[in-house]
Amino acid sequence: MELNKESKVMELYHEFMDNGDNTFAYGSCQYQSAVAAVYIYKNMQHLTVKEIASELGFNLEPGEIQSNYLEKLREQLLAEGRDRIENWGYTGEEDRYITPVENMTTAEDAFEITKSWSWDLWGAAPFVASITLNASINSKYTSVETGLLCARLMEAGIIKDEECFNGFDT
Repeated sequence: MELNKESKVMELYHEFMDNGDNTFAYGSCQYQSAVAAVYIYKNMQHLTVKEIASELGFNLEPGEIQSNYLEKLREQLLAEGRDRIENWGYTGEEDRYITPVENMTTAEDAFEITKSWSWDLWGAAPFVASITLNASINSKYTSVETGLLCARLMEAGIIKDEECFNGFDT
């Protein structure tokens, strides 16, 4: 795909990336492009995230909000937590791996839980997007693609505040 180097999307991307204040956004310089994608979405809301992705050279399948997505997130995270307790040597750590999942009420909570389990944003965003929206993107989940999935979660109203993307390990 030929990128439109003169597009407003590309202009905003480069504006964001060239701003030194954004180097450690979301907790690491490695997430700078992810934050840039969310920044573009927030500043170009007349475009869909799918359109923004296309301008950046990606094929985003935006998906639709899945019914009972919180229950599905809870089920997957409980399985992960139980696996950690039973097979990873975290016996007795139900307060860390089970209780927060049982008390989860939003997709933002899923991001906070995965963050507390030392996931990176590159793993958490596709995980939440695939369960809540059945959304996917056509390549490895690098920083830009991760940001596009975060933006899509915001666009769909599943994530209300991007603060839940902050503080992930890399």
